[in-house]
Amino acid sequence: MNKNGFTDKLAKETGLSAAKAKVVTNAMIQIITEEMTGGIPISFMGFGSFLLVHQTERLARNPKTGVPVMIKERKTVKFKAGKILLQNVNNK
Repeated sequence: MNKNGFTDKLAKETGLSAAKAKVVTNAMIQIITEEMTGGIPISFMGFGSFLLVHQTERLARNPKTGVPVMIKERKTVKFKAGKILLQNVNNK
């Protein structure tokens, strides 16, 4: 499912217009992005958590050529699924 599909389903599930559902979806994405940029983790109880992870500089290889390449240190976001989400996914 992509963003448009999510927005359409949100509109159907909540009774919101497509335009309002799009505003809600964009606001949610903006809030999560702003908080994560500030280093603040986001948790939705039972659903999961978005965590900021620091990756150190490391040596990797270009898969096409096999040439070693140094990847600079950076921050990345990891998602850790919550217990209820995992139970629902595995019980279906």
